[in-house]
Amino acid sequence: MGKKSRLKREKRVAQTAVSAVGVQPPQPKQRSRDTRFCEQLAELRVYLLQFGAYDVILALGVSDLWQPNRSSQVKHSLAMLIALSIPLREYQALRPIVTYNELVDFLDGLRLLLPRFPMLEDFVPDADWGDIRVAGATGFQRIFYGGSVERIPDFIEAFRLLRAEHPVAMADMNLAIAMQAHILEAIDSSIVGRDDLVDPGHLEVPPDVFWFSCREALLSTYAAIQPRVDGTSRALGLEFGVLKAPDSSESFSDAIIMGTALPMVLVQVGETYLPIAPRAVSSVVIDLWQEQASALSTDDLGKLAGRLGQFLSHRLREHDVVVGPANLIGTSHQFDRQIAAVIRSAGKLYFILPINFDDLPKLGQIERWFNRLVDDSERWALMLPVQRQILELRNDTGDFPRSSSIQIMAVIAQVSTQPSFLGLEDLRTRVIGLPDFVSLFDSLKNCGELDTFISFLDDIESTAGGMVGLIDHLAAFRDSHGVLVEGAESPDWIHIDPHWNSSWRFKELRAFWASAPHRFPDDLQTWVVDKKEDGLTSMKTKGPFALAWSGGVGPCVVQACMDVGSSPDYVNGPLLELFVHCVADSCTQRSSLLEKLELFHRSQVVIRCEMDLQTLPVRDDEKETERRAARPLATSLRLVSGASEKFVFAVKVNLSRLSSGLNSAADATFEAECAIELATGFSSLLGFSCDESVLESLRATKKRQPRFTLRSTDRPFDVPDYANPDLPEAAQFKLARKELAFVFKQQGVVAPARYELEPAKHIMNSARDAMRNELHAKISRFDRKQLLQICIAQHDELTTKYQFEVARLKLSLSHQVSFDRSSRLAEAYDRYTGMVRNYRYLLECCVSSSMQGEMLPTVPEVVQLIARIDWLSVLYGASDTLHNGIDVGGIELDTAFVPTVFFAEDRDSKEQQYLQDVASARLGIGLSEIDEVNSDQDSARDWDQLDEALSADLGFSLTHMSQVLQVLSHWYSAGGDDELRFGYAASPALIAERVRERLPSFPEGVSEKVIAFLTLDPAGVRRLAGKTEDEPDVPIWEHSKRVQRYLIRPLIQIDHDVLAWGAATADRAQSIWVGSIVNGYLPAEFHWPAVAKVVRGIKEGIEKLLEVRAHEIFRRHGQFVMHGIDFRRRFPKDGFDDVGDFDVLAYWPERNLWIAGECKYNQPPFCLKDARRLRERVFGRGEDHGQFSKIERRHCFLTKNVHRLRELLQWPDSQSGTDAEFQDVYICRDISWWLKHPPYDVHADFVRVDALDGWLGTKLNLSRPEV
Repeated sequence: MGKKSRLKREKRVAQTAVSAVGVQPPQPKQRSRDTRFCEQLAELRVYLLQFGAYDVILALGVSDLWQPNRSSQVKHSLAMLIALSIPLREYQALRPIVTYNELVDFLDGLRLLLPRFPMLEDFVPDADWGDIRVAGATGFQRIFYGGSVERIPDFIEAFRLLRAEHPVAMADMNLAIAMQAHILEAIDSSIVGRDDLVDPGHLEVPPDVFWFSCREALLSTYAAIQPRVDGTSRALGLEFGVLKAPDSSESFSDAIIMGTALPMVLVQVGETYLPIAPRAVSSVVIDLWQEQASALSTDDLGKLAGRLGQFLSHRLREHDVVVGPANLIGTSHQFDRQIAAVIRSAGKLYFILPINFDDLPKLGQIERWFNRLVDDSERWALMLPVQRQILELRNDTGDFPRSSSIQIMAVIAQVSTQPSFLGLEDLRTRVIGLPDFVSLFDSLKNCGELDTFISFLDDIESTAGGMVGLIDHLAAFRDSHGVLVEGAESPDWIHIDPHWNSSWRFKELRAFWASAPHRFPDDLQTWVVDKKEDGLTSMKTKGPFALAWSGGVGPCVVQACMDVGSSPDYVNGPLLELFVHCVADSCTQRSSLLEKLELFHRSQVVIRCEMDLQTLPVRDDEKETERRAARPLATSLRLVSGASEKFVFAVKVNLSRLSSGLNSAADATFEAECAIELATGFSSLLGFSCDESVLESLRATKKRQPRFTLRSTDRPFDVPDYANPDLPEAAQFKLARKELAFVFKQQGVVAPARYELEPAKHIMNSARDAMRNELHAKISRFDRKQLLQICIAQHDELTTKYQFEVARLKLSLSHQVSFDRSSRLAEAYDRYTGMVRNYRYLLECCVSSSMQGEMLPTVPEVVQLIARIDWLSVLYGASDTLHNGIDVGGIELDTAFVPTVFFAEDRDSKEQQYLQDVASARLGIGLSEIDEVNSDQDSARDWDQLDEALSADLGFSLTHMSQVLQVLSHWYSAGGDDELRFGYAASPALIAERVRERLPSFPEGVSEKVIAFLTLDPAGVRRLAGKTEDEPDVPIWEHSKRVQRYLIRPLIQIDHDVLAWGAATADRAQSIWVGSIVNGYLPAEFHWPAVAKVVRGIKEGIEKLLEVRAHEIFRRHGQFVMHGIDFRRRFPKDGFDDVGDFDVLAYWPERNLWIAGECKYNQPPFCLKDARRLRERVFGRGEDHGQFSKIERRHCFLTKNVHRLRELLQWPDSQSGTDAEFQDVYICRDISWWLKHPPYDVHADFVRVDALDGWLGTKLNLSRPEV
């Protein structure tokens, strides 16, 4: 049924095929069906007459509202119609329906008499119980969504747009909404029945608990809505006997489709009224007014144009929409219809034109008149009478757009649930119903998505459809991410579900209302919920940019908001945003105290915040900033509006005071003062007093841990403050996967099929090579210089984004937060590092390619390349995983050759947990800084040795390299550019000059050597160390053998004598070079003999220090600890087996606990091949268990000889009375994947040395015997 959607559309088609004059007599089968139908109605009427009218209406209402019965609304409509068609006096009331058993008997008998309607009840409406809200008379109220009209919230909004100047119409709709809201609030959602799928036409008896609750709700409805009845249409309430029973099944079907079966919302029974079909009351109001409506006058169309313009202005950014009403004028002539708005996108202009339904036959003439004006006029413009402006719209070249780049969208000024046939000629103008207009523009993310959607419509116009409408296509577009056919198929026709629009819109609205507050700062639901945590909701507007934080004090909604505008203040704006967040949070955290103040005895308090320009912090002038900070936090308080249930205040904020109060805050003093100052200030404006005891309790909250703090840090590298990299979205990934599906099909593999292990590797390698060749061909079409500059900038933005997130999370360790830091960092790592690798691949592929084209790449084209690279990386990774025996897995192809790579079932959860553990370690959570083991890199002797060694091998020192990279990463500060950028470019000579200016003592000619060394050599990118031939691709499967890679040589030659680089990448290169060497390994297999000797010595020093540190930590926890003991050597007379030395051996006699510590420093893996080598080094292969062979032998040795060893060491006997417990612990600097997930079961714990202290504490506490 839907918006009686499918049947309505079928009826429209049927109407166009039948002559308007001829009348076809009923056919024999139809007469037979009508006879049986009338007999059933007669039986039904006789059955209902036995009961009382009052009881029948209530019983039918309860059955209709029972959620599992939602797919039998036509049956309920018929039963209700027959009941209402009987005059009140004819009801015999012989059988009451008061008890639950009486209800069961009534409904069981009713079910036997009701006809089936397989064509009308052919779908199941969405299951909801007030999940969706719409604007009503008292804010946003809950309504029923799953009913006879699809997307009913959008029909209600369209109705309000159309009938805004009709008070009675607004009152009627408010009454309908209030009726539904009362019923939904009165019945607990836990008793309304299951929301899982039921069959079409399903009908059952609700349980007793629902019967009693729903009956009471229906009985109390009229009393609840009675104050709103005055001023509404009398036609909404009727008496018994006014409606007529249908005389045929077809007339009843027509009445259902046309929405006229039950044209009322209340029926009078004695002195009261009972609700009729509550799910459908809003559609009754809509159709009631449509019957009374006539075509809008020119003036009324102009007023509607203004409302449509305002509607769009709340949903699109200021620069994307010109709000009407507007008149189009040109040098040739004037357009005689008013424009509601003009939407500006990168692709075209969209003119929104409201029209009457009767204007449809004239639409061709209207379009031609419009096109003549914009094409023939030398100049044309929009005249905006409300703004008193004339606006010319020109494109990027300064020319006036012509009709080829303009799309007219004609919006029909009609809201009805009844079907209508448009019969349009073939035009470029797109015709949209007003409800569809609401659905479309309330759903679009931005005007760019409008372009994409229109292109999608054009692409599928001849191959997809059915009995569907615009919003079905929008739903298909959204849910498929714009790619309806996902695999290697080219179908002739695609059928789209006619109910897709309703289910998709319900899903969108339900998600919004599940996270959104029930009130908004501007009373508009045009906000996007950013996140919801710890009692707060952050939101951003769709229209003119503003943001808000919403919290609560008791039942009062407290919201702080700020306007951002189209030109944000990136210096002071973040401080004001912090204040907005702090205000909402400070109040919410002190809700139990603040709710005692009269100020918050309202439904809503809104605080509009703006910065006081006279008290902004002054950079480089601390004294002036301190002087300004001495002034009050709120330099101005003003009451904007004060209704009975809502207060709106305006606050000017002293950002110097904010900065001073939160700078390195040690407690919640500022947050408490913020809540107190605003609460007392607002109360004073209203003439309310503040209880001193409440204020005293608020002051006591100053001792809490701070939730907000400011810390100043030096800029780590010279990049803009905000990074917003361009990344592929689902649509780009799906397009790339679709291309890959065709690659698999071209390979001749069988599908559908599931391939595992070696067969999977074979077909993945073949597809990978084919996809790689296609990708290289696509890359070679673009201009090399332009593509490289985009890659450098995007790589730097991604690096910056991740590094800033790490820094922010580390700073957050000093104050209380409402999120899990490790999870947040793990998400950031997963989100950004994969994409930065893809951009790095594209850059290195472009650098190393011998071919280049002349096409100038656009950002969308580059982003699509990144999506392809991502899928190529998936194939590389999956093949290498199988080749190196990292995991079991394979690939599955469906019937359309769409690939799905799979591994062991628990791999995803393991990876997620591993990433979270790595993130925790990076943040230092659970680690002891004093127990870290690092090389003595601060030692002048060791650093001098490194410098001497590098100078001997390369002609420059590590210090020199580090200093050049420092200049590159701070190029703006070095005077190399007058603006912070995500990509810089300069000649080698200029770079050398800037190095000498910053470092006058830099030796002559050395900077040039370093610059040459740090410049990525195109000839070496695809050649691995020790080989003489290039690889067919950038060898992303290798790491140490890649001596020419972007992360260690960040300078890229993009033109003759021009080098380009990213500051963040230069900083990262510096960290890699210095970090690798001081940790005992080179970043690649460089054959530098002098350097290798020094680096080897550093690694040996770290290994020794690891053992020493572990011994120190064990000594903190026990008296009996030995370091580096070899029992065979120390006690040769006992003839012990040679098991080597115990790095650490500890004993706790009171627990009879022995712990053997094995200290190992392994170089971290950087690729899957490294991971395999590490696994084999630690755990061995086959019967050889690698490092664990020794651990296992020592474990056996200890258990076998424990008593003798204790005697030899002169350690006391245990008095615990328990058997000895033996524990092995593998102590290292970092926990790699294999140490977290060993390839076989091991009886040892893996612990970082800086987590060893905590591990021992936990182990000893767990091992403590019961007393």
